[in-house]
Order: sequence, then structure tokens, then C-alpha cells
Amino acid sequence: MAVFALAGLALAWHAETRRLQLDRHARETAPGGAPPTFTREVAMPPKKAVARPGGSGWISFRSRMNGIPVKVVARDFPGEALPACGEIWSCSGWLSLKKSARHRYAARTLWICNGGSMRRLGESGFAGIRQGYAKAAEKLAQHAATGLKWCPQIAALNQAMLLGMGSALPREKREAFANSGTVHVFAISGLHVMMIAALVNSLLSCLGVPVRARCAIAVPVLAAYVMLTGARPSAVRAALMAAAWMSAGLFGCKADSLSAWSAAAILVYGSSPAAIFDSGCTLSFTVMLGLLLWIKWSAQFSPPSAMLFRSPAVMAPGRAWLVRLRRAIDWLSGMLGVSLAAWIAGAPVVATLFGKISPVGIPANIIMVPLAGVSVVLNAAGTGASLVSPVLGAFFNNLAAFSTMAMDAVSRFAGGIPAGSWDTLPWKWHHFAMWYSAWVACFALLSKKLRPKAPADGYEWSLRP
Repeated sequence: MAVFALAGLALAWHAETRRLQLDRHARETAPGGAPPTFTREVAMPPKKAVARPGGSGWISFRSRMNGIPVKVVARDFPGEALPACGEIWSCSGWLSLKKSARHRYAARTLWICNGGSMRRLGESGFAGIRQGYAKAAEKLAQHAATGLKWCPQIAALNQAMLLGMGSALPREKREAFANSGTVHVFAISGLHVMMIAALVNSLLSCLGVPVRARCAIAVPVLAAYVMLTGARPSAVRAALMAAAWMSAGLFGCKADSLSAWSAAAILVYGSSPAAIFDSGCTLSFTVMLGLLLWIKWSAQFSPPSAMLFRSPAVMAPGRAWLVRLRRAIDWLSGMLGVSLAAWIAGAPVVATLFGKISPVGIPANIIMVPLAGVSVVLNAAGTGASLVSPVLGAFFNNLAAFSTMAMDAVSRFAGGIPAGSWDTLPWKWHHFAMWYSAWVACFALLSKKLRPKAPADGYEWSLRP
């Protein structure tokens, strides 16, 4: 832990140094008061705004400066050849900082007043690979909408949920999910990676592939999926943890969730220290750590069903319905606990980034997360099936649409509950400390009141005489 703490401090210092260098360069001016020049690589395909009368409109694309996400906006861009993924451009403009940004690329914006101040320098070494993934993602997005012409909004929701194409998400739908505290289902993270891994594992199992071979095949598939979705930090974190978890069996080691989380954190922040300033990355790691700590803490105590059914009579033969009831209670309480843990861990970060606290998301996620998992699996199956048979692809995509419509209804209902979501100012560091300290004290008190787990609390018994 001491080594990890020192490594974390070194990475944070390195990231802060690069940020200060960027801010210092942004304040410098060229001779004659001209804006400073930056050399930027295009990270995602650009967008082109509608042309104004007498002008050529605006273009914008996402890039990075010293590893820090930046949005580049240029006015009156000349010509038809727009910047492409992986290309390197020289840009002269002014860098602005927005503290209350909605996402990581909106925090810093490079404003280029004249598109003529942009000049193409060449391509990076991975430009061809990135362009290939971008084209493949666009092609898969079309297949994900097969058979959904009857409702373009549902098709956009499916594309955003499966491939992380948030730009296709209608603004009113995004606000509804944000107010209900469930907008995280559109951020490619552990839920999506887990569902894709389960789908791949099921297909390989049906084909009779051995367990070890399944792990060797599933890891590259997950890596390709993460690249197709834009390699967002939350998706990279989830894929690294899944790879560490699945690979443990290949080397004869016992899988450990906290070790997988630590390995993913070291790899992500070690390869890109500036990811410390990435809001999505911070939220993903924080929520996942909260979930892992909750699981380890709650595993020490008896499940709620063991407290409700203490009599040995419920274990008697012929009482199968009580067994099912017990398992249903444990499942529901487990889902509620996981949702509460995720909300506790992520609420301060969400409040700082989005200016909202949504307690209504705790019960809403009990319904939303299973629906999102079903939608991702069915839409992934429909996307793959449409490559072979459009009819079969449309069948699965429409099944996924029913799940997505249910998610839409839940978000609108939860978002409309009075006092279910509150607006708040950004939190300071002492607010974070007070919040987490209060919850740690609360769980410490609960630990003294709850009954420790006993062997009889499990399901090792049989229904047979």
C-alpha cells in the first residue's frame, strides 16, 4: 500500500506538471499578439455545423493536449477535406477553461477564430487503425438499428447503449435519464463489458470450447469491443479488470477483485497520468471501488432471509416455495445494497461534475440495470445476426427495443418524482471527506448490530429428505 501511495503521488505530480505547462503555454502570445500555436491529434471524427449565410460554418473535434482532453472548435473552415481520426494538425487559437463542464472534453476548449489558422501536418502511427475502428463502429451502428425504422429515438438509445455513441442520444432523453440518476447506462463500463463477456462465453460454451480456451478468446474480443466504443477510460478500466479476473485461472491463481482493480488503476494512470483529470475515469474507478468494498463488507453478515426465516421448519422437504422466496429476498436486498453502494461512492463526484444529486436513482437502478443488461445482450446479438440475416437481426433488435422502451418509461417516471433529484453547487475537498467519513462511521456502527454470517446461512442444504 505504501508503494502504491507513493506511485499515486508521483503520477499526480506528473499530471499536475503537464497541466501547468499547458495552461502556461495557453497564456503565451506570438509576436504581434497572435494566439499561440498547438499541435493536435484528432481523437474522434469531427462534426460540421450548418453553414451560415455567407460563411462556411463551424467544425469541432476532440483531441488531447499533454494527455488532457480538449475540444477544438474552428470557424469558417475552408475546403471540404475535414480532419480525420489520427491526423495531426497545427492549430492557432485561444484555450478557455470551463469549471462546470458536463463531460471531460468540454472542460477545455481551443477556439480557432479562422479556419485558415489550421494546417494538416500528417498522420500519427496509429491513424489507420483508429480510422478503421471508427468506420467499423459506424457500420455496426447501422446494423444495431436494423428493423428499428419505426422508432428512430429507440434506435438512437440502442446505439448509445451498445456502442457508446452519446452524440446520437436525443437531448430530452439524456436529461430524463440524468434526472432519474440512471444516465450511467449509456457510459460504456463494467455492465456493458460484463454482458458482452457473458454473451461471448455462452456462444463459446455452446460450441464446446474448453474453459481455458474461452478465456484466451474472450480477452481479445473484449479489447476489440472497447476499441470500437472509443476506448473510453471507464471501458478500459472494466476490460482490464475483466481480463485480470479471467486470466487468473489460466495461470493457476485465485481471482481477486481488489487486485484486479489495483492492476487496472496502475495500468490506466501509469500509461496516462493526465487521466486523473478525466471525470469519466474518476467516476468509474470510484464507483467500482465502492462496489468492491460493499461486497466484501456485506459478505461478513447473514443475508436478510436468514434473519426472517430462523426456524428450521423452512428447511423441511416440500417447502420449495419458501426457498424461492428466500432467494428472491436475498436477490432484491443484494440489488438494493449494490445500488446504494454505487450511489454513496459516486454521489460527490456526480455532484461536482453535473451539479445534481439524485437519491431516486437508488431504487430506479434496481430496475434499470437488469433492463440495460438485457438490452445490451439482445442488441449485440441483433447486430451480429444482421451481418448474416437482416430478418434475424431485426428480430433481436426489436426485442432489445422493448427493454429500451421500458428503460425510457422508468427514467421518465423516476425523473418526475418530486424531490427525487436536487441541484447542487460543486463540492470541495472537505465535503468529500465529510461525506465518506460519515458513511464509514455509519457502516462501522452497523457492523456491531448485524449478525455475523454462519455456515447455515448459505444454500448448502438440499430440498430432498
